[in-house]
Amino acid sequence: KITEEDKVKTDQYRQQSARKKLRKSFKNLEEYYRSLDICLSINKCDSFSVPRVSQLTMKTNQFNLTTKRYTENDIINFQKNENAYIYILSVKDNIGDYGIVGVFIGFAENEEIKIDTFLMSCRIIGRHIEKAFMSYLVDIFRSHSFRKINGVYIESKKNSLVKDFYEDLGFSKEGSVWTWDISNKLLIPNWLTIQNGNNTL
Repeated sequence: KITEEDKVKTDQYRQQSARKKLRKSFKNLEEYYRSLDICLSINKCDSFSVPRVSQLTMKTNQFNLTTKRYTENDIINFQKNENAYIYILSVKDNIGDYGIVGVFIGFAENEEIKIDTFLMSCRIIGRHIEKAFMSYLVDIFRSHSFRKINGVYIESKKNSLVKDFYEDLGFSKEGSVWTWDISNKLLIPNWLTIQNGNNTL
């Protein structure tokens, strides 16, 4: 199915070209990031976003910790499950709007959250946006009295990029499961801002 993101691909390619040109004018990578005024919006998945969420699970390979594939009906069924939590990440900067580029799907088990899916489009890799996405989710689950967030890395042919993701964030490993104690704050780079999200489950 053609999503809104598909319709604006030409503009997005033009924006990417502008970003690459701008990058050449900075010697320091962090200064370049700050110049972009990168803004994240994180919200619960609504009915409008379902096609894009499904599409991202189907197409995203490199930055995808479990590479699970879900149809639109799968996502709709998750939304009916009171123990399932689906969040979408949208990103924009002062050059343009990336649209919906990240997905989180998690399930509550007692006082813990099990990460089923955590993925991001390759278009935004390299800006530490994944840290901000996870940090925001940790804050949400903390505010609702969850104690831990748990995840696993399932290796595929193309996702070696994220094999150290949990370790790099500071998760502790218990067997094959990576765990974050939600009482701890997960810090984000200061060149990123988050707005328009809502702190609700």
